[in-house]
Amino acid sequence: MKSTANIILVGVVLVLCLCFQAAAAAGTGAKYDFRTWECDIDESGFRLKVHHKITIYDETEIGYKELSFSESDFVKLKNVTIHVLDANGNEIYKRTKKDMTKACGYAGYSLYSDNCVYYTSLDAPHFPYSIEYEYEKVSSSLFFWGDVDFEQYIPVDYASYTLRTPHDFNFRHKFEGLKHSFDTYEDGPDIVYVWNAGPIPKKDRIRYAPAEFSALAELTFVAEDLKLGRFRLEGCTWENIGHWYTEMYQDKYLPIPDESLVTDTALEKDIHEQVKSHYEDITANIRYVAIEIGVGGWQPYAASLTQKRGYGDCKDMSTLLVSRLQNNDIEAFQVLVRTRGSGPLSEDFAALGFGHVISVCVADEDTVWMDPTCGNCPFGELPWQDEDIQVLVVTDNGGELWRTPASTPKDNLTERVTRYRINGDFKANFQTTMTVHGNRATGLRGYLAGIGGDELRRKINDLFRGSEKKFKIDSFTVINLNDKNKPISINISATMLQHPKKIVNSLYCNPFIFSGLSRREKEDLTDREVPLDLVYPSLTTDIVTIIWDSTLAVDSVSIPKNDSLSFPFGELGYSASKFADGGQDSVQIEFSKSHGLYSVPPESFPDFETYRKKYKKLLKKHVKLYLSDN
Repeated sequence: MKSTANIILVGVVLVLCLCFQAAAAAGTGAKYDFRTWECDIDESGFRLKVHHKITIYDETEIGYKELSFSESDFVKLKNVTIHVLDANGNEIYKRTKKDMTKACGYAGYSLYSDNCVYYTSLDAPHFPYSIEYEYEKVSSSLFFWGDVDFEQYIPVDYASYTLRTPHDFNFRHKFEGLKHSFDTYEDGPDIVYVWNAGPIPKKDRIRYAPAEFSALAELTFVAEDLKLGRFRLEGCTWENIGHWYTEMYQDKYLPIPDESLVTDTALEKDIHEQVKSHYEDITANIRYVAIEIGVGGWQPYAASLTQKRGYGDCKDMSTLLVSRLQNNDIEAFQVLVRTRGSGPLSEDFAALGFGHVISVCVADEDTVWMDPTCGNCPFGELPWQDEDIQVLVVTDNGGELWRTPASTPKDNLTERVTRYRINGDFKANFQTTMTVHGNRATGLRGYLAGIGGDELRRKINDLFRGSEKKFKIDSFTVINLNDKNKPISINISATMLQHPKKIVNSLYCNPFIFSGLSRREKEDLTDREVPLDLVYPSLTTDIVTIIWDSTLAVDSVSIPKNDSLSFPFGELGYSASKFADGGQDSVQIEFSKSHGLYSVPPESFPDFETYRKKYKKLLKKHVKLYLSDN
């Protein structure tokens, strides 16, 4: 018996070792053994059966022990069964829907929602162990028949989607970015479609990748004929989707006012002034609160109700804004958006995956884009998530694909003006005014909103992250924080922790107090095949005036030569000059860097590398003060 036990023990150890070796070879601590879906389409809805199995080898991918499933009034969760298995496939324990924790009322950014989430955490005494789970989702609307991810951030041995439909059911599908097989056959009154793939390598998590490059390969479905509540979409084209949303929105606008009630003052106002007035009134007085209950998750509430109660979500606020503008004979439309972080729309594949609604109007042949949910955005500016993306404008002629405007580097300008003083003891301090515009100002307002005291001081210090070793902020003031129509200015007084370096009779002063490569700019591009996301175009300028105490007895000053470099995506510039500041000798350094892209494509990486090397070289330039021997 003892000998047999030893043999069994050795065998178990060998199996465990092989499992760990397999995991190590795969470069992951977990894998999906299989991911399968079986979907049956009926007259108006679907039943989706999901069956997945995942094996967890060690702590490195322990997050996969967490499972969560959602349901709503439109999509019901049924027949949940979860088995936790040991390395030999024996069941350790079992859980069902009633064993999971249920949380309702919150979905994404929704304050009120009919969405409920069931979640649980699944542990086992030893690694490796497996989690095999099944559930069904049943919906009476094909609006919710969307997509499934074959690809994952861990390997998938096998994935399969089986779709069973009536003969007369029309749909479209898209499956890109993954090698797969496809088959179809008739089975009595039905047609069966099967998509298979595997083994599927894990999707690498690439830092700072644009959304369209970081998305998992998915199989997407769209029904040509579907209903949501009483609203029916026949023929899923961009034009028809626009008509469909028009039907959902049309009875939610404000009543058309009696012309006799329109004041002369309103008629005399410049169109841009009228548009700005309505936009600013809504952003100031209507709070953004998401309410996603029933059809209300996609159909706005009445504009009169939104106006009365003082809150609403993106579609509610946009409906109110468009309604007001239209009632003043200003051409205005709703705009359906997949924000920048959600990936782009496809021109040749009309689908319903919108997550946001904004507004656009045409005033004196000038197109004005507005996102009324952005309380920090000045009139005429969009948040960066809405910029330079294709959107669906709901016009009188149906849906039309338009593109939102891109911002320019000058739109997102950060200006810093610094007075840097070297004291008689060779220590230094400085005063800086930093003025921020555009997307940078919008983000900064959100970052600093509603705080004060020590928390505000901490966040001001965090603005200069990476400079903590260079200086200590002694005092600060913030100007125009609550006035979105003006740039934000921050004045700081600080003491240098890294003082000018004295070598013999020379004092070396580095004027680049704040400058340095950002985390994105430092990213390793070796073997990278996807663009580097830079968020949005930007321009930073620094003017540093260096002065010194007269007791230092400076004989002469050496300044670096002027330098500049242009790239397809941006520019670097540096200049230095000597001048008298109030009768005192001084040096002024001017530096600027800009980039005009939202992301750098791989073909521009060589230029980007040159830019980084040039920037690092510029940051090493010093002003030299030659001191008298006396």
